[in-house]
Amino acid sequence: MPKAPQAPQAPQAEGLPAVLVPVDFSERSRAAALFAAELIGSSPVSLRILHVLHESGDQAGFYRKHDGAGPGRPLRDVARDMLDGLVAELRSEHPGLNALQHASTLLVDGIPSSRIVEIAEREKPIMIVMGSHGRVGIRRLLNGSVAEHVVQQSLHPVVVVKDTDPESLHSTQLKTLHRPLVQRALDGAPGIR
Repeated sequence: MPKAPQAPQAPQAEGLPAVLVPVDFSERSRAAALFAAELIGSSPVSLRILHVLHESGDQAGFYRKHDGAGPGRPLRDVARDMLDGLVAELRSEHPGLNALQHASTLLVDGIPSSRIVEIAEREKPIMIVMGSHGRVGIRRLLNGSVAEHVVQQSLHPVVVVKDTDPESLHSTQLKTLHRPLVQRALDGAPGIR
């Protein structure tokens, strides 16, 4: 498989509040990144896209199947290419989303649910926007839910995006329903910051 195009890294805007979007390369995490970019709009908020490098037993080979270079290449390099490729694709597909065009990325190692909470504590985003796989029953019991853990453990507001249909995430609805939350966060409303 050819190497993914390198997404130019926008530096994280110093002093600007950020929305943190953890991604796992699923359609739901792509939808979460788009939701966050739409939500931010033209407000003075940066978009920070995070991937936690973790190859668990139930996902053995996840990174390798996306890399044509073979087993000798470090997983971190494969994950970096995947993250850069995702951001480059989103930028290309949605050139009008300013927040995406200036998004910064972060790649860390660890257990996703714990590391997302740790990174949020360090970076202090105004909110976390993440996708959910919607696992139920025994699969949820065995695998847990990263989104559920983050909602329970984070001190920051968490928005969970469950739908991947772009029409259901229409920008008019976002402007009407969610921009006030971003504005309240920027204004330092109690319980939001």
